[in-house]
Amino acid sequence: MDYVNKIAAMQHAREAAKASKEPGAKRLTPIEKLALKPKSKAYAIKAMCFQCMGAEPGWRKLVDECSSTACALYALRPCRQPET
Repeated sequence: MDYVNKIAAMQHAREAAKASKEPGAKRLTPIEKLALKPKSKAYAIKAMCFQCMGAEPGWRKLVDECSSTACALYALRPCRQPET
């Protein structure tokens, strides 16, 4: 990729990020993000937790409070508060 294409790609990414922050912009669910990047381990874990918690708003808080220690992904779950 040459210099001009890199600049154009950066500008496109900035515009997309700006548009996603506008009021009323739809945020992608972890499952939708996984579909865009199917090889991402982080998205796969988030999608699994999202689905397990019922795929509802506020899922991050539910993941943090998850008590399913038998889950293979329990130690890897996203959105957890650091233990003190």
